[in-house]
Amino acid sequence: MTNVGFIKNKNLGEKAEVVLYSMDYISESSLIVYSAIYGIKSYEKEEIIEVLPYFEEIENWTISMGDVSIKSIQSCELNTARDYIDKLQNVFRHELTTYNSMWTLQYILNSFGNILKFAFRSTDDIRFMVMSKYLEIPSIFIASSQTFPSKKIFYSYDLFLKKLFDLNKFIIDKNDYDLFKDEVNGISLAIYLQEIEGLKESIESNLDELFVGFDSDIESKVNDVKLLIKHDLMTNFSNIITYESIFQKIHDVFLSNPSNPECSTYESKFKELEKEIFDFYICSKINLLFLVIGSYCIFVGRENNKDSLKYLKLLWFYTVPEDSDTSWGNTVPVPSDLEFLFNMLFFGGTRNNNYWYESYHFEGYHGSKPYIIKYVLLRVTYLLHRGKNFTINISRSISKSELVYKRLFITTFISQTEELLGCCDRLISESKEWDSFFPKIEQSTQLFQHTKEWISAKEKEFESILEEIKKI
Repeated sequence: MTNVGFIKNKNLGEKAEVVLYSMDYISESSLIVYSAIYGIKSYEKEEIIEVLPYFEEIENWTISMGDVSIKSIQSCELNTARDYIDKLQNVFRHELTTYNSMWTLQYILNSFGNILKFAFRSTDDIRFMVMSKYLEIPSIFIASSQTFPSKKIFYSYDLFLKKLFDLNKFIIDKNDYDLFKDEVNGISLAIYLQEIEGLKESIESNLDELFVGFDSDIESKVNDVKLLIKHDLMTNFSNIITYESIFQKIHDVFLSNPSNPECSTYESKFKELEKEIFDFYICSKINLLFLVIGSYCIFVGRENNKDSLKYLKLLWFYTVPEDSDTSWGNTVPVPSDLEFLFNMLFFGGTRNNNYWYESYHFEGYHGSKPYIIKYVLLRVTYLLHRGKNFTINISRSISKSELVYKRLFITTFISQTEELLGCCDRLISESKEWDSFFPKIEQSTQLFQHTKEWISAKEKEFESILEEIKKI
């Protein structure tokens, strides 16, 4: 029996015919789509497993799948819709952990995205519920960490984040502040979001514990691993090669140690370290995403005269409001580490791609980079005002590998100084627009001027360090 013959023999019921005829989707492909949805709604695993492989036959039906999903939900009670979304999420979890196919994950995320956009036009409770379900997806990735690093994880997580970016554009364009607030609240409560600075320190500490008792003659190999943790995670966190290299070098150190510690002890410590590195991957990518979302808020404010500042203030200060007298452990996806912030601006998590921002499209023919730079400088201004700073130190004992990393950051900073200073000038000229943005600050002109002076001083400092590097 052919694939389509198999599908047609399924007992889809009268509702299938009504939906398909009403949408002019009477075709072999549409029957495959609807039967997949039918299997998901009834959660008949055998049926899902039989039907999903045939999605390869309908590669051009992604949009149609979303349309049929929306029509399905539209014709059901809200409780049925909630049940459908739960089961769709379960299929995603099952697919991520069981199969090797990436295109089925793409179809599921596409369908989820279309459902979200439809739900946003619906009642309050359904759109908030759908958003909360979508924000649980990173936790599904973490639960699949035993397969990390894998191309499937990287591909699927990138796709999820791109869908989340598009959805946030939709939310901001529709000026749905309540839904954005609900999203920020959900992320701040999520177990997968941690402070980047603290997470990096914890990884370095656990790495030291992992190698306790190892022979001193393999110290250079241990230092190589530490160097990857210290620099590659900061500049190349979107690249699967970074994580493959880190884990490979850790195992190489273990195997080259003549007096290996007990395997059970090592494996336990390694698993803990592996989980934290995977957490760093999840968190760093979410931080980068919301850096771009924040930049989009600035863009929308300029182009459409919307009050985009309220979105930025909510994103930055949600867990630290002005009237708070308590220090909360919750955080938001906004970095407080200056060096990591500049690394995101320069490399976007992919060190060999200086044009990473081109993968994020705003509206029309507008570029995203000017708004990303402005957003970063706003954050730099705030962090400098809070007393943050960073320095780059070198010495003659520094390894050649570490010099490569530091030279790359320094030369990139110097090459972009003119553009950074130009953006500072624009912020100074627009300072009245930002006076209400910074807490307990009535005039932002002085803050932006200080940022400009700090960047100029860093340029001179880095030029001096660059000359020292050439002598080593």
